[in-house]
Amino acid sequence: MEGIHAMTAMIALPMALLLGLLFGRGWRQLLAVGVVWYCALALQTAYIAHVGRNAFGGKSGLDTVHWWVYWTLQPILLAAAAGLLWGGSKAREAIRRRVARRSDVA
Repeated sequence: MEGIHAMTAMIALPMALLLGLLFGRGWRQLLAVGVVWYCALALQTAYIAHVGRNAFGGKSGLDTVHWWVYWTLQPILLAAAAGLLWGGSKAREAIRRRVARRSDVA
């Protein structure tokens, strides 16, 4: 399961975009994105830190979860997820406007 090392990105980023498209943006949606990101981060960290696992760059799992780069990237992923939530909500607004214009023309 090599992809588990990128679980936070693989789960939180698409979920943020989907939430933005379905529900727009707001505090509840942002909170939901944060909770999904946090849960994915917890699962990913627990998986990587398991004894005997190798992670990023061939480092042991414990070395990886103690590596400053690992923890520096996590808030960047959260910010990217918030940006995708915003982008999804903008796309939702554009779709709604377009549908409304088509309804007015018909």
